[in-house]
Amino acid sequence: YNANGSVIAGSLEDQVRFDLPTSPKNSYSLNLNLNYKAWSMSALVNGIEGHKGLVNESLSYLLPDGQASGRFDQLDYWTPTNTDAKYPALHILTDPNLSSGHSSRIVDLDYIKLRSLNFGYTFDMSKHKNISSLKLYLNGSNLFTLSNFDYGDPEGNSPGSYPILRRFNLGLNISL
Repeated sequence: YNANGSVIAGSLEDQVRFDLPTSPKNSYSLNLNLNYKAWSMSALVNGIEGHKGLVNESLSYLLPDGQASGRFDQLDYWTPTNTDAKYPALHILTDPNLSSGHSSRIVDLDYIKLRSLNFGYTFDMSKHKNISSLKLYLNGSNLFTLSNFDYGDPEGNSPGSYPILRRFNLGLNISL
């Protein structure tokens, strides 16, 4: 935009290099196993921190080739009276240079995930001749994610990406 607030078609004057790393600064995990008498519990937690990335074009809040796009929460767009807006100015995209990455597409991809949680109880089978062990268990996987990424799963890094499925199992292990 020039001083009058008009789009400078094809202008590359306001571009700045993002220098985003392709991998997070740190990744971590915690594997916890606890046993008490006949009870058992295990959990796996992992996450990453220090990772920012560009989300795909559907979050850039541009109007490609005259088609309306964007989400209701993206109404904070740049105007001459709203210069500290979160998103760039609305415009019809006729120049591919205007669709290149802009800072509103940089998002925090840090997360902490509870990958699995398992509970079990092993029954005393010492008085049974035909069964040597019997364990009842309940487990779940991909139980929750803590993240500032508002558009789905931060590992998918795109809005509407299909999340990793949450799963619950109830089972019985029998050894003869």
